[in-house]
Amino acid sequence: MAIKIEVHCNSSFNSPHSLEKTLGLLSNYEQNIGNHFEGLQNFIPEGKDVYRWVFKTLSYGGNQLKIEFKTQFQQVGTDMIKIIPVDSTCKAALSGCWKLLPLNEGTRVNFEADLVGELPLPSLMKSMVTPIAQREVTKIFDQYIHNVSKSL
Repeated sequence: MAIKIEVHCNSSFNSPHSLEKTLGLLSNYEQNIGNHFEGLQNFIPEGKDVYRWVFKTLSYGGNQLKIEFKTQFQQVGTDMIKIIPVDSTCKAALSGCWKLLPLNEGTRVNFEADLVGELPLPSLMKSMVTPIAQREVTKIFDQYIHNVSKSL
């Protein structure tokens, strides 16, 4: 048996750089994600703008959880990068986008993501595990946004 967990993250910050430069920095995926996402063990290129994300194994109450999924990044115009789930055989999927808005001084950066995953636990544990998993995943995304905003 498995339980399904869904986490939505939404965060914004200002970049001191122009929209074009900010987009360029964000679209350097190996630097942007590979070096700033805590808990990410491997960020493996598997084609043009396609990456496999492999996280360090998490342990909760004697259970071990390995999170792994594949995404494709797609630049849309000059102000958006979409994150598209690729591999339906993974037990987790990430979708979302970076949206950029030019400001008088710099760029407003908005990040949205939805992570959906299955945990190999009995359904009766869902009410206990869901809030913990959502809190832990949200912390990881918040730290990622903090790291990226400081690097820009």
